[in-house]
Formats: sequence, C-alpha cells, structure tokens
Amino acid sequence: MGYQSWLLHLLQRLVKTWPFIRGNMVETVTHFTVYFEGHVQGVGFRLATFQLAKGYEVTGYVENLIDGRVQLELEGDREECLGLVRALSEEMAGFIRDKTRLESTRQPHWKKFTIR
Repeated sequence: MGYQSWLLHLLQRLVKTWPFIRGNMVETVTHFTVYFEGHVQGVGFRLATFQLAKGYEVTGYVENLIDGRVQLELEGDREECLGLVRALSEEMAGFIRDKTRLESTRQPHWKKFTIR
C-alpha cells in the first residue's frame, strides 16, 4: 500500500469514527441522576428544586418516587449540574438524609426543567 493509499484509508476510518452527523458535531451534555433520601416529600422539595434550577443552565426534571425518595434528572454543563445539586443540598439540608448521584455523558434529552 502506497503512502497516498494508506493516508486515504486512514482518513476514511477517522471520518467514520468521529462524532459527526451531516457535517455537524454531535452535542453531548453531562447527565446526572440524583436520588435524595430523608424527609424529602411533602416539604416543598420539588418546588425548591424547580426555583433553584432557574439560576442554572440545566434541563431535566424532579419527581417524587413511590418509595419516598425524590429523583432529580439533570443535563447541562457539568459545573452547572454540580452547582444546582450543591445549592439544593444546602437549601434542603435539614430534610436530606442521604443522596446518591450517578453521572454520565450523553446527547441531550430535554429542552427545559420541569416538575413531574
């Protein structure tokens, strides 16, 4: 295989593996799933989350679970997501006994932040 053929082959392989769709870079965001445990239902936790989320560039939702926990789904810049989780943890500290955070990177799923 000559140099030009090898280079062409390499470029073709790279183009197939790069995250391009129709010439545009695929957008990815940080995704958090956070479970809050404690006395977190019936105390305005979801409303407080919704109000705090207005101060951050995040999308997603907050909802009560039937087991008594609150689930927070967040997408956005990692620092924005962390900022909201920290602010919420401080604001509702007296009600939170424990929290579990799962983190990943993915394509965006939501366009705004809502209460479910």
